[in-house]
Amino acid sequence: MNLAARLLSGGAPAAEHNTENVCVDVSYGNRVDNVEGFNFCLVPDGGADAVFFAGMGIIAMSVASPRWDALVVLALGAIYEVFAFQFNLGHFRQVHSLPNESQGTSRSGNASALWLGMRPADIFVYVFLPPFLLDLSVRIDYYLFKKVLVNILYMAFVMVIVSTLVFIPFMLYGLNLEATGWTASYVALFGAVIGSTDAAAVSAALNAGGGPEILAILLEGESMFNDASSLTLFEIFKELIEEDASHPLGQTIEQVVVGTIKASVIGTAVGLAVGIFNQIIFIWLQWRNMPSHAEVAFTVGGCYVSFYIAQVWCKASGCVGTVAYGLYGASTLLFGMSMKARASKIFVRFWDVLIFIINGLIFFYVGASCVNFTWRSSEDLYQDRGLKELFATIWYKLPLIWLVSFGMRGFMLYIGFKVLFYLRLTSENFSWQQVTFVTIGGLRGSLSLVLASATFFIESPNPDAAHVRAEIAIYTAGFVIMTLMINGPLAGPLMTLLKLDAVSPELIIMRRQVKGLLRQFTSSA
Repeated sequence: MNLAARLLSGGAPAAEHNTENVCVDVSYGNRVDNVEGFNFCLVPDGGADAVFFAGMGIIAMSVASPRWDALVVLALGAIYEVFAFQFNLGHFRQVHSLPNESQGTSRSGNASALWLGMRPADIFVYVFLPPFLLDLSVRIDYYLFKKVLVNILYMAFVMVIVSTLVFIPFMLYGLNLEATGWTASYVALFGAVIGSTDAAAVSAALNAGGGPEILAILLEGESMFNDASSLTLFEIFKELIEEDASHPLGQTIEQVVVGTIKASVIGTAVGLAVGIFNQIIFIWLQWRNMPSHAEVAFTVGGCYVSFYIAQVWCKASGCVGTVAYGLYGASTLLFGMSMKARASKIFVRFWDVLIFIINGLIFFYVGASCVNFTWRSSEDLYQDRGLKELFATIWYKLPLIWLVSFGMRGFMLYIGFKVLFYLRLTSENFSWQQVTFVTIGGLRGSLSLVLASATFFIESPNPDAAHVRAEIAIYTAGFVIMTLMINGPLAGPLMTLLKLDAVSPELIIMRRQVKGLLRQFTSSA
């Protein structure tokens, strides 16, 4: 079954059956923990509580410093979940609770559980990913994007596939995870989980610090496309785990490559078709003299429709579908939007506010989710393998995974970019300073945590499956936190250290020429 249809949807029969048996007599006066579901049971008819969590995320984003907004909102989400998980935020409980109020579920605690236990959880992907992808793709500098398209495709597809496979010997034998029940398929699954990048924080640092725009285009382009490769790889290795199959390496690579190409080609076709349809509709709306906000609203519908048709109807990549739709808009002056709408800047202002809100919700969710994953996974590992194993995971194995991951990324970037340049597949010859910055810019975000959650609903005959899934959760949460806490703040100082924010020699020459022309003009006037 396609990942979009099962991703954390409760589709696994064992998970559903367990939830029905555990989540009994749940109310605001009786809190029940669904340990295997990695969440507290939801209070019946308490869906309205989810609004509180969303409101807190938006408020946190609004008051955070623009420079550190991602980290601040992440930290506030984590603090919120700590209190909701451990202390149940008793002061926010429902007024009319049952006598055993000390064991009851708070309104705010239920709000957190609703978001962390979204059913079906692929709603998170379907609601938040399409607008984010459209905003990145439709506002990208299309000229620069075309110049580095080959580099972006290399980063988003080739590097993700290769790093996923290279991780197998390192984690199985280098970290000796084979002794704890890990298999090659589980390692590859973990590689797919952490394969998706989020370039928002680093791109913001580049733009604010006056760094080269082409590096921001590289990182944003990678972020747009590697969601598709990560989801495709996840689906393939999930099926291998469920079948308990060990296919030859060549067959596995063929399956990965063919599946990725097929999903990308179909997704591109769908995105272009929706983009052309959008352009035709805009001509009709302008003929009817419709207001500007009607055109802007249509682009919102277009991003969701392109994602849904590609992902659900065509069983392809919804991510690529939305990106292709957005790139078509970038190449056609916003799908041929009216001059009235472009002059008013209503499109830019609307999407600025919408993406600001979405980022607040995502980072607040990521903070809460990281705490939930780490706490529950550590409890599982602590009970079974002792505190020593937990500290080995956090202070020894996790930093090594981070170092090896970004070491491989830097090596593949430098070698790959040089090969592409010498083969004349790209006109850009990136310096080692630029490659270093792009290496650090590979932050991870919410999609990695959503995929990590999906691993708990993978059925496997492996007797150590529960422990492996717990370790995948804690490694993923830790990896995401490390990239946001280390790579994100490092972007600005590293850009200055590598002199990427310095004025280029070409620009200096251009400025001198302009000054000379200005002097000639003023002297002859």
